[in-house]
Amino acid sequence: MNFFEKPPRYHTFLVTLWEERSQDPAKPAVWRFRLEIAGTGERRGFATFKEMVVFLEEQMRGGNEAKKQQMQHLDF
Repeated sequence: MNFFEKPPRYHTFLVTLWEERSQDPAKPAVWRFRLEIAGTGERRGFATFKEMVVFLEEQMRGGNEAKKQQMQHLDF
């Protein structure tokens, strides 16, 4: 199979990350992450960078996990 029989896949995301600070100054701030599909506006939030990377790796593989993890609308 050559390049023209099966063109390469691509995904376009807008990545948003923000710092959440605790009201307790002794607790460190944490970072939160959100991916938004550029074409549809669908969003998915992640509590950690690692969670986001795992999701992106699954999307790149295109395996069953990626199909199960369809993008969802989330509030954060």
